[in-house]
Amino acid sequence: MGLTGNVDPAVAKVEIIAYAKKRGALAVGVADLEAIERIAPPGHRPTDIMPRVKSVIALGVGGQTQGTWSVPAKAMAYFGSTETRAYSCAYGLAFFIESKFGIPSIYCPPDMDNESGPRVPLQSLKLHEILPGAVPLRDHRPTGSAG
Repeated sequence: MGLTGNVDPAVAKVEIIAYAKKRGALAVGVADLEAIERIAPPGHRPTDIMPRVKSVIALGVGGQTQGTWSVPAKAMAYFGSTETRAYSCAYGLAFFIESKFGIPSIYCPPDMDNESGPRVPLQSLKLHEILPGAVPLRDHRPTGSAG
């Protein structure tokens, strides 16, 4: 997990998952940073944005409704979003990691690349979902898909 010092990575992982679940995450996992770096396209790798990154924790908070996916991207930015819940969970988790384990942490929200357009994320979010084997924390069936 990229943890140092006297922190047991297995214990930390269990506590991180429990915290994320308590904050409303539907899925959470710890990704293999080296695998993301190998597979993600240049410019969308974790180290492209945060050169000193050691770990990637992926959180899932739900998806859009089917109706939301039928509107233009500029409209999606203002309604039908689960972004607020994602921010709250990820931001809280970063502080939890720092206070519980004494390890610097930062949250990277699912923001879009301002140079590539509103439907291009800063990082490869599919890799962040798939590689950690993010485990559903309760029965959740998404109503829409980002493709």
